[in-house]
Amino acid sequence: ELIESVAENIHIALIAQYLGTDAVAAVAMVDILMGTTGEFIDGLISAQITIMSHSIGAGNNYLAGQYTQLTVIMYTLASIPIFFLWWFGTKPAILFFGQSEHIADIGQQFVRVELFHEWQDSVTECLHGLLEVTDREAFSSVIGIIEELFEVLVVAIVLI
Repeated sequence: ELIESVAENIHIALIAQYLGTDAVAAVAMVDILMGTTGEFIDGLISAQITIMSHSIGAGNNYLAGQYTQLTVIMYTLASIPIFFLWWFGTKPAILFFGQSEHIADIGQQFVRVELFHEWQDSVTECLHGLLEVTDREAFSSVIGIIEELFEVLVVAIVLI
């Protein structure tokens, strides 16, 4: 969580430095809007980790793998209406909150990339849950740190 928070702050700083305050406002609005629905369907992942722990504890590793696969499928299916909601509804939502047309346009463009990133991040969280339940927390942490460093590097390369 700490590395993820630091990386997110670096993203915001890079966006502010190279794209300006309107872009920061748009990113913040998209983050708030997507967070309202994202937290709701992320409950699937929390449930997966809980029931997977039970299956691993019972010695049924195959079932734990099935739970992971089913969670990714259910998460993807649950994400489809949310994709449509934010793909088409971000600009009106940002305008509803009193932001300018320019910020709403930036937010609409940004959300169309961020939707796929959030989906990928959640699928990765399912896999990290599997690693953590099977006593591979260190490996999961190393992969998580590498992932965050890579994201910061990509954002820096794109913006600089």
